[in-house]
Amino acid sequence: MQLPAYKRDIVRKLEGRLAEERRFIQVITGPRQTGKTTAILQALEDISLPSIYAAADYPFVPDFNWIEARWNEARLKATTSQKVLLVLDGIQKINRWDETVKAGNRRRALVPGRGSRKSQGTEPVAKVKSQV
Repeated sequence: MQLPAYKRDIVRKLEGRLAEERRFIQVITGPRQTGKTTAILQALEDISLPSIYAAADYPFVPDFNWIEARWNEARLKATTSQKVLLVLDGIQKINRWDETVKAGNRRRALVPGRGSRKSQGTEPVAKVKSQV
């Protein structure tokens, strides 16, 4: 994907948030087609933190095993001295994703999604942010 040269203000804010030491999952919400993924990809280009970007944009909707596989990739890539940022784009499409994420997966993660749509799990995307 060719990213635009122009970077919106949200990219710098996102870079700042990703540079902070955080234990919780970061959730980015907004309407469809407003540049969430583009902003994330631009921020990932500019930060020094190793990252894994994965999108649930398959012709079929993956299941919770897809999430587990991405967490395992992040675990393998992480070292004792270096953390890895895991970005799961489109995760709200996966049935009961929120329960899978909360079930002990404590890694740095960024989850873009539409805030107005409830997850197929049990809680809205925005609510999970404050509980994970």
